[in-house]
Amino acid sequence: MGQQCVKGLWDESVPGVKFDEKGVSNYAKMFQEFIELYPRGEKGLAEWEGWLKRIRKDGKNRKYDCIVGVSGGTDSCYLLYIAKQSGLRPLAVNLDNGFSSKTAVENIKKVTNALIIDLETYVIDYEEIKDLNRDYM
Repeated sequence: MGQQCVKGLWDESVPGVKFDEKGVSNYAKMFQEFIELYPRGEKGLAEWEGWLKRIRKDGKNRKYDCIVGVSGGTDSCYLLYIAKQSGLRPLAVNLDNGFSSKTAVENIKKVTNALIIDLETYVIDYEEIKDLNRDYM
């Protein structure tokens, strides 16, 4: 198996993993930074409530108070749910780059319909994306 992180399950089989002299992986360090930036528990909840208050204030008298990018995957669908449950008025936005699966597109429609959230889908010129991807690679 090779070397394993002393603070987590990351081992040498994980792409891009690096270990410091104490055996701590770069992923464990990144995770620790996220915990510090986005605390859990009472402190995290207080910060979240602060964000919600600010978003509601800035969005007052507008049709939408936030925009949520949706891909049709679990994370973005759940974020829409959390936004709605938190009393926000999100606009869901999907960028159709021609690579979305049928399931992803169906998920977006199901979740926006179930939560009664408006959806804007922007279709990106596939030929232009191909050229950009080719140039990037």
